[in-house]
Amino acid sequence: MTSKKFIATIASLAMMVTGFSAAQAKAMDGDDLAKILLGATALVVVGKAIHSNKNDKPSHATPSKPPHVTTKKLPNKCSKTFKTHNERRVAAYETNCLHRERVNVRQLPQQCRVTIREKKATHKGFETHCLQRKGYRVSWK
Repeated sequence: MTSKKFIATIASLAMMVTGFSAAQAKAMDGDDLAKILLGATALVVVGKAIHSNKNDKPSHATPSKPPHVTTKKLPNKCSKTFKTHNERRVAAYETNCLHRERVNVRQLPQQCRVTIREKKATHKGFETHCLQRKGYRVSWK
């Protein structure tokens, strides 16, 4: 129930209670008035608690995205497939190329950082599958 609907429900209940008390046309004693005020106060407290609880929960509709890259694709020319010394293929974005293309590598997810050892060279970069799982738009070469 949204807070507007909840407030409207509370207001209509309060008007009903007020209408019933006026229709009886008898004088209310202090006990009756105290009961009505206590009930109204309890409704307000419960309503605020429900509203507060809804605001505290994180929204699951919008997953967090990495900054500055969600609308921008990483440069295609930096995407490489490396063949490791044990013949395994690794798709990654090479760090030196990303620097040349003015990509701030400190903003990329550090858990995607890899060091790839080929037979004759070692390369540092960011693993393509990992970047894709983190919400980055990637290309495959």
